[in-house]
Amino acid sequence: MSVDSPGATPRDLAFALIIDTAPKAASSGMGLTLAPALGLSGVIAAPIAGWMIDHVGFTGNHLLLTGICLLSLIPLRFVRTPKRVDEPASG
Repeated sequence: MSVDSPGATPRDLAFALIIDTAPKAASSGMGLTLAPALGLSGVIAAPIAGWMIDHVGFTGNHLLLTGICLLSLIPLRFVRTPKRVDEPASG
């Protein structure tokens, strides 16, 4: 998180989710792969948002963004929390 950010950004949360679900893949390679992809997504999103605002207004654009955010929660339903190996067996 940056100093001027009051909380976690979606990028921080995406990195944390990936690291938690695939800890062996958590390396500098992951950062070198994801960081440019997330950075370049703004190049694509800005023209699309401008087109949306021109055609359906700010309300339509915000409704679309809300829908996308809600749809992005669906994959989280299928993420399983791995069990710790060093915990004693219950029973």
